[in-house]
Amino acid sequence: MPKSHPPITTIAIALACIGLAVASCKGNHRPEPPASSYSALLDSVDFGDAQLIRQPELLLKPSLSFFSFLENTHQEQPEAIAAFMRKVLDADTAILKYMVDDVIEKYLFEAGSPIRNDHIYRRMIDYVIEDPRIGQLTKNRFSAHAALLDQNMPGSGANNFYFVDKEGVRRQLRDFSAVPVLLYFHNPDCEACKVTTRQLMNSSGLKTAVDNQQIQVIAVYPDPDLKPWRTATFPDKWLNVYAEKPDELNVLYDLRAIPCMYLLDRQNRVRSKDGTIEEVLTTIEKM
Repeated sequence: MPKSHPPITTIAIALACIGLAVASCKGNHRPEPPASSYSALLDSVDFGDAQLIRQPELLLKPSLSFFSFLENTHQEQPEAIAAFMRKVLDADTAILKYMVDDVIEKYLFEAGSPIRNDHIYRRMIDYVIEDPRIGQLTKNRFSAHAALLDQNMPGSGANNFYFVDKEGVRRQLRDFSAVPVLLYFHNPDCEACKVTTRQLMNSSGLKTAVDNQQIQVIAVYPDPDLKPWRTATFPDKWLNVYAEKPDELNVLYDLRAIPCMYLLDRQNRVRSKDGTIEEVLTTIEKM
């Protein structure tokens, strides 16, 4: 079965508030960037007001606007995140728990969120796990998220793993170092995967690169039930494989949402991590 995204009941509220619609597994729509500075956004909410927990939308909506601001700024991002987290971590206990569990984690990390942002979430994790008011179970969970997000960062060597091809041959990623590699994690039954597969197959630039042995596409099926994998069809020059140890793969690679692509150079260093198909194809053309 394809990977399913975790249910996010509060997303409906947020989407109604900010006029978004979820168009795909990855969520392509984003809130409009707010015009005000982050200071004005933060000052608009009194996180110390314990009564606000009775109207969580009054905490959620400005938080989503703030996340949108963060996504659209780089110079101010570190200090803005620090200011936001100071307010959150100094908040009333019930508000603190709501913000950490039901806003920060749910909207920035969970696979089904239309405003998921691993970079911003990773910065916030450090504040959460260092705060004495946060319970140990929550700290452990956020630490596990940090470990997952820190895997296969651009510029680092890609984690090696074993897979099996259609002929039953066992291989490993590090065997492929003659040319760059596009790791394409997919499930044939996933609707978003079907769209991405068609886009990859219809890319003349990718086809030319594959035909000229300038890149190797490895389509990796990451789930234990092999029935869908056996039905998958790909171009002859792609390598169609399944992960030998799916549970281990999900520790080595962040596969919260599929389709998911990692682009590696000739030394198996990560050039692009979980990029959009447009980003991946553009990078391939420049390699």
